[in-house]
Amino acid sequence: MTKAGGKSQVNGSVYENEDFVYSYGWNRVMMHAIGGWPEDNDNFFMRNRIFLNGLALFLFNILPQSASVPVFRGDLNALIECLSVNLAISLSLLELVWLGIQRPTVQKLLKMMAEDWLMERTVEEHEEMMKMTKIIRLISSLSFYGTICLFIVFVSVQILAGLALRNDPNVDPRLSIGFLYSCVFPFDTSSRSVFIPIWIGQFFCTYISMAGYSSPVSFLGMFVFHQCGQLKLLRLRLEGIVDNETMGNPREFWRRLGKIVERHEQLNERTSEIEENFNKIFLAAAIDCIFVTCTQGFAVITVLQTEGDFPVFQMIFLFVFTTYDLGHFFVYCLAGDILMTESSNFGVSLYNSQWYKLAPNEVKAVLIFTSRCILPQKITGGKFTALSLPLFANIVKTAASYLSVLLAMKV
Repeated sequence: MTKAGGKSQVNGSVYENEDFVYSYGWNRVMMHAIGGWPEDNDNFFMRNRIFLNGLALFLFNILPQSASVPVFRGDLNALIECLSVNLAISLSLLELVWLGIQRPTVQKLLKMMAEDWLMERTVEEHEEMMKMTKIIRLISSLSFYGTICLFIVFVSVQILAGLALRNDPNVDPRLSIGFLYSCVFPFDTSSRSVFIPIWIGQFFCTYISMAGYSSPVSFLGMFVFHQCGQLKLLRLRLEGIVDNETMGNPREFWRRLGKIVERHEQLNERTSEIEENFNKIFLAAAIDCIFVTCTQGFAVITVLQTEGDFPVFQMIFLFVFTTYDLGHFFVYCLAGDILMTESSNFGVSLYNSQWYKLAPNEVKAVLIFTSRCILPQKITGGKFTALSLPLFANIVKTAASYLSVLLAMKV
């Protein structure tokens, strides 16, 4: 079989590998924004910048917004809107902190991914890797532009809402008006010297929160999709294990089978590493998706029932935010679903090969290997629910059920 040409070499850092650079797309840009992309030569500040971003997010966004919850105790609509935004930002904070803690794991996974691009491969295998790479690049680019779009819409809507509230005599005096969130501060924020720095801090932390929400999804999804591609390549090798070379030389057959088994063990360990270190993030994303979808649906119905001028900008924000939230969790579920499919189809690959030309002891060895692949590799949310497309459907159904409860409470 023909070898793919133009194999890249590592020059100083695995991150400079040409194929790898192409494969990670916008992920490096987004992860650099939140301080989560590990470089070999990072200094102390760069290594811990993600924790500083998390601290700023807590001080400027989460804490002032949480303090406003008692103010909305008697207003169900305002309370739900406040909690839905705060929940999404809290998930961003959790992802930032967890990525910072798991920095060595992230660095290890990135290096293994880059090294996969350095391995000798056939033209067919290279094409299969590029198919998965195109999916990774599409997801990362949509995530990046979706984050920019949501950021612009959110800031615009909140500025307009703040201007409207300044002239509203019914606003609770405990609220600090004009900020990007419903806030309560233990000090006077009316002077420009106090208001402007806090507003600027919230402005930048808003982007950090949105990037912190989307970047880990695209980033971790990249690892899982790449893993799916490597499993597909392994299945192709199993499918082509019987050819003229192995038929005439049994030692070549056992050598190839040994490499397939060894590579499969490596991929199993890699999936286990992703699962062990990030299953809590997957669980938090599932819970967040349920409640954010539910609360945003409630907000949409509430807006539609409001009398007066139709709030176009608010509806645009609600639509973009809901799509943004569902879309990112869908990436997890899609990646998990493809991973289970690719890792459990080795029996199909064996069936598609010329296994009937093998000697009895060779057939027995291959059957033993494929029988070990019956249980699929998977990523889970908290180790008790596998991420898959059926789970995504159940999440949407659960959100709809909770929405009906909220609507009943409103009536």
